Amino acid sequence: MKETDITHWCSDDRRARFALAHICDPADALVDELCARQGAPATLARLLGGGIANRDREVYALRWTRCDLSSEHDRAEERGIRWLVRGDAEWPRGLDDVGVVAPHVLWVQGSAHLARACDLSLAMVGARACTHYGADVARAWAAELASSGVTIVSGGAFGIDASAHRGALATGNSILVTAAGIDSPYPRAHEGLFASVAERGCVVSESPLGSSVRRARFLTRNRVIAAMSRATLIVEAAHRSGSLNTARHAAEVGRQVLAVPGPVTSALSHGCHGLVIDRRAELVTGVRDVLSFLVDSVDARQASSGVHLSVPQRTLLDSLPESGGASVDDLIAASGMARHQVERTIRELATMARVLGTDATWSRRTR
Repeated sequence: MKETDITHWCSDDRRARFALAHICDPADALVDELCARQGAPATLARLLGGGIANRDREVYALRWTRCDLSSEHDRAEERGIRWLVRGDAEWPRGLDDVGVVAPHVLWVQGSAHLARACDLSLAMVGARACTHYGADVARAWAAELASSGVTIVSGGAFGIDASAHRGALATGNSILVTAAGIDSPYPRAHEGLFASVAERGCVVSESPLGSSVRRARFLTRNRVIAAMSRATLIVEAAHRSGSLNTARHAAEVGRQVLAVPGPVTSALSHGCHGLVIDRRAELVTGVRDVLSFLVDSVDARQASSGVHLSVPQRTLLDSLPESGGASVDDLIAASGMARHQVERTIRELATMARVLGTDATWSRRTR
């Protein structure tokens, strides 16, 4: 790219995030923390100028010169693909719960309004090499849940993911979160499934168009699946299944984790059973159980019970002194969160009746 392009793409937050999404790997904590503290334009300028320690300027300079951001922007528009940043009306609010490593951009293709589709949603994931039992449970439960208005979120992979998507599409809609660019369906055999999901729901990715899959991106993608959803259901998983990574992300952002029991003789039951034994998941034996947990999670969020506080909410609440008040500046210093995140989160806690105060001073609410 021309040197003058740097000024253009550093001119506002939206453009800078679009650029960062093209030259940075997803969930780069160092870059993302700088972005939260200094803003996307300043971070992009520092990254390209070699001003960030432990980030080789040559790597990002090469990535910068090899992408044409204006063409990428036009290509998305021509294909009816929209791109979202935090603060857009269609941005799923749950993604803010992952903190600074939330995606810079989401590419979205589909007929559904992404944020509204996520209002009552369930991540359903599990083994790729699943059993007939696991596939049948995923397909049947997804269909019944979707008919009740639940959006099923999954990753488009073979096995449980595909069964969940297909079951949901039979009666409702679904969201497919891919680790590649949304114009590069992976696995390729699921190109038709991607098209069907886009027709009824949404295909979503934090990777730019044309991106191929990388092993690490499956793991970073899982945090998006977990945070976008109200709860996560593990249908079938081996002891070291990647779906357990999704369960971990779900727990970290305060989402309920559910697990389906299976035969004790099956290796693909070990992951689910282990989650339940370790009390990291609730055992569910039917759609009614799942719906009860989903309704509880929505009620908790709407009624502000505080049982399912997000990570930023818990962090900020812990940063308040046991007695007396704290200013926004005090909370920024204590929590390490960016100003805009502190201001938004403290308002959420006030709505939940967990804190009292004004823009000048905030304190814990005593019950």
